[in-house]
Amino acid sequence: YDRKYKETQQRMEELGLMELSPVLHLDEWEIPRENIILNRKLGEGAFGAVCGGEVIGLRGEGEWVPVAVKSLKIGSLPEDKVQW
Repeated sequence: YDRKYKETQQRMEELGLMELSPVLHLDEWEIPRENIILNRKLGEGAFGAVCGGEVIGLRGEGEWVPVAVKSLKIGSLPEDKVQW
């Protein structure tokens, strides 16, 4: 787990994704960042990137599930966030 976490952190930095503050509270539908491993960049558009990865605990304890994660570009304007 530690190795995957470190690899994910490094990959997020390479992709220009910022880490969220741990003091932010998640909504019911949100997944804690530490439960997500990003493996590869799938594509990029006007507002940000889509990465492929895995999430643990989505369906059951200890089970990894493939996911796509959409991220907004750093420095995006509030208007961009609404359209995203």
